[in-house]
Amino acid sequence: MKARLKKALSLSLRESALLCILISVALGASVFFLHNSVKNEMRENSHMMQLINLSEDLSTSINFLSHEARSYVQNRDEKRLTNYWNIINVNKTREKIIQNMTKLGMTPIEYTFVQKIKNISNVLNLEETRAMRLVDEAAGIPKSMMQSDVANYTLEEDDQKLTDDQKMNLGRKVLFRDWYENELDQIKKPTLQFQKLVRSRFKLKMENYRAQSTFAVFILVALSIAIPVLLVFDIAKRRSAERRLTEANEELVQNHHKLLEALAELKRTHEDLKHAQSELLQAEKFATIGRLAGIISHEFRNELGVMRNAAYFLKMKWKGADEKITNHLDLLEERIQETDRIIENIMTFAKTGQPQLEPVDLGSLIWTSIGRVKIPKNIHVHTELSPNLPKILADEVQMARVFVNVFLNAIQALGEKEGGIWVRASMEDNHVRVLFEDNGPGIKPEDLKHLFEPLFTTKARGAGLGLATAQLLIEGHGGTINIESERGKGTVVGIEFPFGLAQEVKHDAA
Repeated sequence: MKARLKKALSLSLRESALLCILISVALGASVFFLHNSVKNEMRENSHMMQLINLSEDLSTSINFLSHEARSYVQNRDEKRLTNYWNIINVNKTREKIIQNMTKLGMTPIEYTFVQKIKNISNVLNLEETRAMRLVDEAAGIPKSMMQSDVANYTLEEDDQKLTDDQKMNLGRKVLFRDWYENELDQIKKPTLQFQKLVRSRFKLKMENYRAQSTFAVFILVALSIAIPVLLVFDIAKRRSAERRLTEANEELVQNHHKLLEALAELKRTHEDLKHAQSELLQAEKFATIGRLAGIISHEFRNELGVMRNAAYFLKMKWKGADEKITNHLDLLEERIQETDRIIENIMTFAKTGQPQLEPVDLGSLIWTSIGRVKIPKNIHVHTELSPNLPKILADEVQMARVFVNVFLNAIQALGEKEGGIWVRASMEDNHVRVLFEDNGPGIKPEDLKHLFEPLFTTKARGAGLGLATAQLLIEGHGGTINIESERGKGTVVGIEFPFGLAQEVKHDAA
């Protein structure tokens, strides 16, 4: 049944697709026709406005030339003379305007009016050049110093016979005579006639394109009415087939969802099993490490005790012996102490329990921890402990182990180099902060991210558990430990305890 429904729906979809294609073609053709008509109308309107504006520009440029010429003969302002001849000879404004009008297209009659405007402009130009020549000669300017067009202009005999004062007066008056004013006014007539012809010519074209646009809009309106009717009929036909197909699909979807839920449940069960297996393996691993640590603690520490006693006996026996023997015995004691610290870190990492919290004086704890470490002569220790340090809730043994590990790391980083270690402790906004800073060689950037990983070490000796143990103990107290280092400048280890730990002890004491 489902196959028959799909076939019926497929035939309906084909008919709908064919109908949509035909409608799309008709719509596309109508829109294309409308677009072209509007585009052509806008183009013709643009050409018309350009021709009208250019004719105005041509008239304006002639008025500008007249203004500059009059200003020059009145005041002999060189800037006005330069502007005048730049328009005619350099920029050739009139010629460019006429060229642009020709490119846009003009009828022979329209071109005749443009030529009239140009001819009047040329007549005015000759009269303006004559006025400039009269003024320049009256001012005693040599011909070689005159503007080239002015210098090449030849005055008539009557003008040449005039005195300098007469030439000056005539030059200043000639451009303000009635004849000159009439010629300027004459330019307006061919300009207006030209614009009238242009508007008339383009009006016919634009009306034709507007009629085409109206026809295209009519077609679009007709299609917009026909399309909904056809679509409603088609939709009604397809909905019947779709409804029956939907019912069949809903049943299939329900079964599919049930299958997905079963698969998801199976996946969750599998993940839980993997997680439980991983936790079991981790627990077994730590149990094995714990048993091994117990054996190491019992066996190695007994042997270390014998060695420590033997070293002490030899130092007492050879008291006052030569320096070489004494140094070797001191070195033996240092190695025994370092080995004991490594064993202690292994034990702590393997069997760290909940800290036994009790009020502890932080300043005294720091001093005690520093005092447990033998400080070489080449290293100077500086302490900056705030006088108002509170007591904190902590496991004194565990925290002392953290401070000793961090302090020893700073000493080992300096080695035999002359250097310093700064131990600072202070109250911050919402926590207590302890800093151990050295000016040693610093840590490589690629090693920084591995420092708290168990068994990672950059030293020749050591198990790589010092910082991992310190982090484990600090986090057990609700605190944090972080390391900042720069090669060649040193390292800073920061330990922070939540302010609540310290505050709680303060309240209890109060």
